[in-house]
Amino acid sequence: MTTIAIQDRYMKVLSRFGDEQQVAQNAIQEYIGRKAREQVARIVLEQAELEARYGMNLITFRQRIATDEEYLNWLNRKQPLWEEDLAHWSYASEEMKEWRQTEQALSEN
Repeated sequence: MTTIAIQDRYMKVLSRFGDEQQVAQNAIQEYIGRKAREQVARIVLEQAELEARYGMNLITFRQRIATDEEYLNWLNRKQPLWEEDLAHWSYASEEMKEWRQTEQALSEN
């Protein structure tokens, strides 16, 4: 277990709500949950932007660039930075999974 220093002025207020340890843990859990939801919302917007740009979701986009040479040629002409977008899109997809797992773990407590 890690110890966190909390200023006395906050401890006085925490004690009004009950066991300081439990109240502090609840506050941290609530904070992490809020931050996780903010990250999920940010990623949802980024993914929506990419889906709108390419007219499909990530799975379909990956399949299309792997199997449709004509589309890939068109893409190289019209969206020369598509590989950067794909890298970001892929990273965001993995990041989304992690934040969803964080949300799930918090809801189980």
